Amino acid sequence: MDRLTIWRKDGRAAIANKDGATPLQQTMKITDVIDRLAAIEDILGDEYDLDRLRELAEADRDGRCVVLQAGGYTDKDGENALKSSMNTCFYHNNPVTRYIADAVAEKLTRETAEAALKG
Repeated sequence: MDRLTIWRKDGRAAIANKDGATPLQQTMKITDVIDRLAAIEDILGDEYDLDRLRELAEADRDGRCVVLQAGGYTDKDGENALKSSMNTCFYHNNPVTRYIADAVAEKLTRETAEAALKG
C-alpha cells in the first residue's frame, strides 16, 4: 500500500505528491488520507500507544514477532509445542528461535495459571 503522507523538512506532515498533482488535486486527496486514518483507527481502537505500535512493527519487520493461536490447546499440544520450539533452539540457537521458545513457554504458563485460577 502506498504512503499517503510524507514528512517535510520542517518536521510537519504533508500529503504525498508523487504524481506531480496540482494544488487543487492535492486538496482532493484529503478524503483519501482521512479514509486511511479512519481505517487504521478502526483496527487500533480508541486506546492505543504509538510508541508500542512502533515497537511491535519493528519487531515484526525484524522477524521477532510471533502470533500464537488463541486457546483451545490440550496439555499434550502445549507439551509438544514447547518440545518443538526447544528442539529448534538446540539446532538453530539464535535470538529469533529463543524468542519463539520463550513466547510458547510464556503462553503455556499463562494459560495454565488462568486455568488454575478458574478451577
